[in-house]
Amino acid sequence: SMLANDIYPNRFEFAKNKLLNSLDKIKDTRIAILGFANQAFLISPLTDDFSSLKFLIKNLYLDSISLTGTNILNILNSANELFDHTSTKQLLLLTDGGDRTDFSDEIDFANEHNIQVFIFDVASEQGSSIPIESGILEDAYGNLVIVKSNPHIKDLGKHTQGGYLKYSLGGEVLSKFINNFKQLSSSK
Repeated sequence: SMLANDIYPNRFEFAKNKLLNSLDKIKDTRIAILGFANQAFLISPLTDDFSSLKFLIKNLYLDSISLTGTNILNILNSANELFDHTSTKQLLLLTDGGDRTDFSDEIDFANEHNIQVFIFDVASEQGSSIPIESGILEDAYGNLVIVKSNPHIKDLGKHTQGGYLKYSLGGEVLSKFINNFKQLSSSK
């Protein structure tokens, strides 16, 4: 679904570009990067070496990931293991939210492990089809698959003392969001 092009050039590239542009405006923090679909995978451990992070992000492509689906519980579990004994556990998900309507298991897990979840929603309400090599993705009945923003993903941020931000074409929106939740952790 991150290949949907309701956001130019597609959701995945838009999210990558927003994150790349935000790294220059984030200070005094360590960041790890995890990728996820139906499984999570480590791209970079916690680091303050943003030059290396930029290189890794620029060179991350969906065609190198053969997984499909969205399993947010897996990314929460992987993030918790990565955070280990870190006192401040904050997770930023750049996601279209998948297709689940109930995130209660994810909320329970995040709260049990003191993870604040922040959502940067990279999907539009009108949605889009998904281009694939042979044309456009269809379901088993030959109908076009249209993927839209999942409004239920807001619950995950809201009920974990995190936050939610809808994508914007504005330049510094994501970096302001990140710096804002960094301030939340320092006020605890």
